[in-house]
Amino acid sequence: MGVRRAALLAPAALVLAACTQVHPGAAAVVDGERIGFDDVDSTARAYCELTTLQGATPDPVTLRQQALADRVTLDVARDLAEQRDVVVPRSAWIVPVADREALAEALPDADTEAVIEAAELNGRLYATLEALGAPAGSPEVAREQGRALVDEELATRDVQVDPRLGLDETLQLAGPAGALSVQVGDVDRPAVTGCE
Repeated sequence: MGVRRAALLAPAALVLAACTQVHPGAAAVVDGERIGFDDVDSTARAYCELTTLQGATPDPVTLRQQALADRVTLDVARDLAEQRDVVVPRSAWIVPVADREALAEALPDADTEAVIEAAELNGRLYATLEALGAPAGSPEVAREQGRALVDEELATRDVQVDPRLGLDETLQLAGPAGALSVQVGDVDRPAVTGCE
């Protein structure tokens, strides 16, 4: 009976293994480098706090997708900047002490360090894209050109994304995301009071 049961379960295991090449617990794998769900979720929660601080109602699924896309895009952008000897000064993306204190005061119940880390990740991404696209005139045009260069580079990378996140290997929407959203409390209320 045990052998027969194992024989029945083996095809199911093969089907599940074929569904994704992503390592267990990984939101994505880029050129063999794992990006864990813990990191993505931490960034998504911080984005949620920042979104709430700006007076907007956060969309947990979109924030999780954005957190993963930003992490992957920044990794590729940093590699590309290094290849091209493009230097992005730390001052272009670091959150100043006064802003750190303001965030801690504005978000007393949040993990302030995680929020600052997410803000710096986002700032570093934009600064790196801008540096890659320079000299292109305005910062917006430079970022667009930098993004185009990163998108080209991303297409050459071996990117595997957990399909439950609803993103494809180019970080574009591939369909609806599964049940892997960041919980933000009762979003039917006029104001979201916390991101969990």
